Amino acid sequence: MASAKSASKKNGKQRNRFFNKYNVAGLFLCLLLLPGFIICTSLLVSTLFHRDAPPSCFGYTPLMVKSGSMAPVFDENDLLIIKNTGDDAPTTWGISSASTAGTSM
Repeated sequence: MASAKSASKKNGKQRNRFFNKYNVAGLFLCLLLLPGFIICTSLLVSTLFHRDAPPSCFGYTPLMVKSGSMAPVFDENDLLIIKNTGDDAPTTWGISSASTAGTSM
């Protein structure tokens, strides 16, 4: 009878050892940081395979505005997340550019 009680206590301690605050916090941090790691890895692999295009992850491309040329809408150093639609036709709210006689508009 005594051995059954000690075995029961031992199983309870082993279960408590798994669910202590440090293991729960570690699991929470892993679940929180795992999507960021996947996105960064995807961007890195995309950059390695497609050197002529900006990196893309799950159909979205992060771009940074380098000048004040889009100042009314976007300021300098703004980060834009662009969804890649795959077609060349601009959408209703798309931003497009054109060039005539060697100058960009």
